[in-house]
Amino acid sequence: RDFGVGIYIVQHKNLKPTDLAATYAVSLMICWFLAVVAYFSADVIGTFYGRYEIAEIFKYLAFNLMLIPFGTINLSLLKRKRMFKHIAMIDVSSATLSSLSVVIFAYNGYSYLSPALGSIVGCLTTVLISNIFRQKELPFLPSLKGINQVFKFGSLISSSNIVTHISQTGPELIIGKTFGIEAVAFFN
Repeated sequence: RDFGVGIYIVQHKNLKPTDLAATYAVSLMICWFLAVVAYFSADVIGTFYGRYEIAEIFKYLAFNLMLIPFGTINLSLLKRKRMFKHIAMIDVSSATLSSLSVVIFAYNGYSYLSPALGSIVGCLTTVLISNIFRQKELPFLPSLKGINQVFKFGSLISSSNIVTHISQTGPELIIGKTFGIEAVAFFN
């Protein structure tokens, strides 16, 4: 979902507003594409695991993916500027509200949807608070100018991240299909 955009912003030597607009465009394209894939593949994934709950969760998480670009570029810019106090405030607020909302949703009977809903609350919190600390050079609109450089960089980072992620989550996916979702909880 990040496609290396955050790292691109932090490490870029001469970052210009056009570079930020390009990273914003790439982030929107990647996250929204993944959101569409997650939403429309949710029923297939739920059927594959024999659990309709997974399909519901994927649909909520697809919405979460649509929110990510509205906070990630500014967060990366804050990291680049070493504004760690602001980042800590965003992270602590997001984690606190996310965790609290999971408990509240679970208490109110949302069961397996509670973590997904909590994730949405956490993401919304990140977006809202990061925009309180919005940096002046951050563009309001994405731009296609310069996206080739962002895609080139992101492809390298993402390839590495995908291989790492598959090696970390592959066993959980296989255990979940073979022995059931409960076995994944024990494995973790």
